[in-house]
Amino acid sequence: MKDRLFVHLSDKHSSNINELIKNMGTRHPPKQFNEHLNELIQQVNNYVKDQNGKVEDIVSPKNSSQDLTPVRIKKQIMDNYQQLYAFNQQITKEESYIQRIEDEAYRRALKYRTLTTLSIGFGILIVYAAAQYIGINLPLMRVGA
Repeated sequence: MKDRLFVHLSDKHSSNINELIKNMGTRHPPKQFNEHLNELIQQVNNYVKDQNGKVEDIVSPKNSSQDLTPVRIKKQIMDNYQQLYAFNQQITKEESYIQRIEDEAYRRALKYRTLTTLSIGFGILIVYAAAQYIGINLPLMRVGA
């Protein structure tokens, strides 16, 4: 978000994003996420192969008292993903607010510039019309004639 002209209008939302990032909590690097996934795959493989278990027991466990390591790891990964998804939704919402605020400021500035240009042009036309009515010759009065 560099080179924004109306950044002062969206400072509040920019500071909200910085606050969200600061309060996000512990962030796990991709390497650690990859290790969790590898551990999950290994645990599932061991459970299915060594303990004659079924993958369905892990995907949708029926007995919550059963402490299966793959189910616990899957729950950790899902919790981390849900946290990340919620964080992404908050950031996206704040960024859309910022975009809306700055778009409105751009439209307002364009409207101001257009009206200013038109009013100056009409002012010049009025001055030239009055000068012609009075009989004063101004530069560029007879260019088209």
